[in-house]
Amino acid sequence: MGYDYNNYENDEFATLFADYPEVADLNDERLNDSIWQHSKSNRAPALLEMQQTEYLCELDSARLTLAVWQGVEFPVKQWDTWEGLWQNYKTPPEQSQRINALFSKPRTVYRGGSQDGWSWTLNPEQARWFAVYRGGYSKMILEDDDTIEALPVGLWSKVVSADAVLAVLDSEREVILKYDPYEPNYYGTATSLAA
Repeated sequence: MGYDYNNYENDEFATLFADYPEVADLNDERLNDSIWQHSKSNRAPALLEMQQTEYLCELDSARLTLAVWQGVEFPVKQWDTWEGLWQNYKTPPEQSQRINALFSKPRTVYRGGSQDGWSWTLNPEQARWFAVYRGGYSKMILEDDDTIEALPVGLWSKVVSADAVLAVLDSEREVILKYDPYEPNYYGTATSLAA
């Protein structure tokens, strides 16, 4: 039986998550149609194109980024697109409240998969599930300028403070961290854990 990552009845964060909404409504609901008309794999590029070619208020842009992110399976396949989206992202007020409440002091986050990236979780069992799931791929491949790098897949942890966090999402108790591939340890060094 797999890990039930939607069972949070006794979760220490449940009350906090109820108090601070994940994503508020968009100022312009027509923007939803502009994104959701695309197939799942084309939503992030469509959003980045909207950010670059149309007027899109920071708040709607940030909220759409979070909504599209939650449907992405392997962001590494659209690395440049997601790097652009996170660079354009300005933390909306509802996320600032969550981040400041959860990370009022440094906290450990966990990741199952490659050592570095944006997506982490507050739940070590969730990360373990992803480590096992990603382990089935044995190698995560990152293509960059004709080079292919095999990324080790495992279970990782790191201690981070609020300044390293972009967003906190209900699903999988996900924590989106700031990430710079040129300085991957800027916001803390990941430590390997036994899967």
